[in-house]
Amino acid sequence: MISKHFQPFRYICALALSLCIGLSGYTHTVPEYRALWIDTWNEGLLDADSTRLTISRAREHSFNTVFVEVSKVMDSYYQSNLLPRAKNLTDPAFDPLGAVMHFAKPTHPSLPPLEVHAWMVALRVWKDKPLPDPNSKPAHVMRAHPDWISKNHRGARFDGGNYFLDPGHPGVQDFIVAVAKEIVGKYPVDGLHLDYIRYPGNEWGYNETALSRFRKETGFKGTPNPTDELWSSWRRKQVTDIVKRINTEIHAIRPTVKLSVAAITWGDVPNGNFKKTRAYLDALQDWVGWQQSGYIDISVPMNYKRNTDALQARDFIHWVQLAEKNKKGRHHIVGLGAWFNALEDSSRQCDVARAHRADGIAFFSYNQLEKNGRPHPQVMRDIARKTLKKPVPVPIANWLTQPQRGTMAGVDPKRRGGYPVLLLDKNGEVKARVRTAARGHFSFHNLPPGTWQAKVGEASIFSQPTRVHPGRVSRVKF
Repeated sequence: MISKHFQPFRYICALALSLCIGLSGYTHTVPEYRALWIDTWNEGLLDADSTRLTISRAREHSFNTVFVEVSKVMDSYYQSNLLPRAKNLTDPAFDPLGAVMHFAKPTHPSLPPLEVHAWMVALRVWKDKPLPDPNSKPAHVMRAHPDWISKNHRGARFDGGNYFLDPGHPGVQDFIVAVAKEIVGKYPVDGLHLDYIRYPGNEWGYNETALSRFRKETGFKGTPNPTDELWSSWRRKQVTDIVKRINTEIHAIRPTVKLSVAAITWGDVPNGNFKKTRAYLDALQDWVGWQQSGYIDISVPMNYKRNTDALQARDFIHWVQLAEKNKKGRHHIVGLGAWFNALEDSSRQCDVARAHRADGIAFFSYNQLEKNGRPHPQVMRDIARKTLKKPVPVPIANWLTQPQRGTMAGVDPKRRGGYPVLLLDKNGEVKARVRTAARGHFSFHNLPPGTWQAKVGEASIFSQPTRVHPGRVSRVKF
């Protein structure tokens, strides 16, 4: 059934524009991200020779950015003290992320560097069965903390394909932030790319500790229904709290690192309203809000739509328009489901993205770049000829390279979650309000330089005056 919000004339005009651009041999020369997702389920990053070849092909075919998977099921493709080494790595001395950094950042002037974004699957903890090796060192988090696993409203932990950590559990929030800090702290990556930073669906989140926190923080009695608005809002905040903490902590380590999110685009955007989408209501992922608030530097909506399906092609345009409308000076990369489109259709989607002034395109994925199943070297060659044509630089993230604002972050001395925190200016006037995350963490972002103060609770605990500087994270002291 065609939605009542489907507007044929507007869709046909937009599609005609993209077709005309594609047929005109349009050459794009302005800066843009040209990204490849490179997963670690398949070949490409599992040994030194294949990593060298993968990065060489990306550079040769005018890509300038790679999202390299460094953790897919809470295993590691980097030197980690927190996650066990991935089982499909056969050389114990090989460091996949280290090798990517080496090959992507050559010193020879004839070889342009590629941006490297460490792709971290955040909340999916395991896929399928059997369960993780109980003897891994360090222990797999699913074995070490089975109480952290999310449950659905019927009490099941397995969704048929995956297990998820529950973002409402304080231990989960601390752990995910710690992994993010470890990656950025150990490797000079250009960005951290969060995937699966969401619930598997709105029927999930019924971890016992999460439910207990929800009841304590909201006063709710009993067990909420999956669609209860208060319960959905609370769970959505748990995911946002993780994103905010990661933003704070990685920028404290390196102020210019870019935080991006692989964002959900299930279905359409009803009447242009993000809060009616499945991303917001089912995945409980407020990525548009993160864009608007500056909690992320780059949104990468996984706009996986078949261009040959009229309704999906319409949906593709709507998601591009939504992200562009709400990016608020940050960057927006359009993620392409290249594996189930012919190359001509992916090229047309690239043209739509460019016509709407998106900041780049990302192809999922390196190992299957079109639906016809041709070897990816051939497809990469044709992408370069038809769509990329010649190298371009990535856009400048001037809010990071020439910052005008800063961040203030702290922890409630009493470590209370869901507790109000007020931001006071130098005159004592309230300028913003937030509620603490698990274990009392809070932060205020995009603050003008100057002296600020935090007040925890309506009655109560005042921080010392805190000086905020552009591009820096200032820690609140009580």
